[in-house]
Amino acid sequence: TIISGAKPYALKTYWGRPDTTLKPMFIPQDPSASIYARFSHDRSPALVKKSFDNHTSWYASFPVTDAATMRHIFKEAGAHLYTDTTGDVIYAGNGLVLYHTKRGGEHRITFKNGETVVLNLPTTHATTHLFDARTGARVLENNQ
Repeated sequence: TIISGAKPYALKTYWGRPDTTLKPMFIPQDPSASIYARFSHDRSPALVKKSFDNHTSWYASFPVTDAATMRHIFKEAGAHLYTDTTGDVIYAGNGLVLYHTKRGGEHRITFKNGETVVLNLPTTHATTHLFDARTGARVLENNQ
């Protein structure tokens, strides 16, 4: 299963380094692992997942840096994702959820209890919102 929207794994473009700085590189060779990304230069596995009786392991030949791949891994791991968009900042902890975005328009935040908050935000400036993590009630909006 190749991850839709993920950046290609290409040796020459990884952090702008030449291929020689990444050697030796470990390439997964386990036929029972599921391949989620391949290197563009030789189609060898670059990101794999293997399920065991009591855990699941992911292996990437070099660090995963793109949002599409991270979101896919988090979803498969059962992590809660508060929004379907990328590029926004979300901090959750100590009973609070902070949501910050530079983009205006409609934004949806879904809390762990299933409640969804829809925000219609201005396009003129960034906004920050603080919510009660349990109820989804807004606690603070732009310092007010």
